[in-house]
Amino acid sequence: MLKLDSTTRGPSLSKAWEVSKAHKGAFSGGKVELSRDGKFLACLYEWDVSFVDVEEGVVTKRLRSEGSSGGEEEIVSFALHPNGSEIVTASRSLLLRHWEIATGDCKRAIKAHDHIVRCMDYDGWVQCFAFALPSRGRVTHL
Repeated sequence: MLKLDSTTRGPSLSKAWEVSKAHKGAFSGGKVELSRDGKFLACLYEWDVSFVDVEEGVVTKRLRSEGSSGGEEEIVSFALHPNGSEIVTASRSLLLRHWEIATGDCKRAIKAHDHIVRCMDYDGWVQCFAFALPSRGRVTHL
């Protein structure tokens, strides 16, 4: 958050901004999605998804995906379920994973494609889930 010193006037106004709260390690490029209730942001950070509380501006949770060898695998895209309690991630291992956000439990994993998923989203009625591959798009039920 930034706050402005109200005593500063004129051309030096830009020098009056100061950081009142900051955090590191929430976003490293890629997708950012606001929950429908506006309470948190989900964003890609390194190999995982960070959940940032909008009011407090702090990371409250990180979702990490483990590969078959036990190490972390890179999450490249995600989609928040409209109910705000579930998320689907896509990783470099070509897996789609359906997660419960509160517990961090993976409900299911699906290898439903042969290319890295670039983007994904739920439809407006939450009946279908769509994802895009470099060569084509697909729609499925989760």
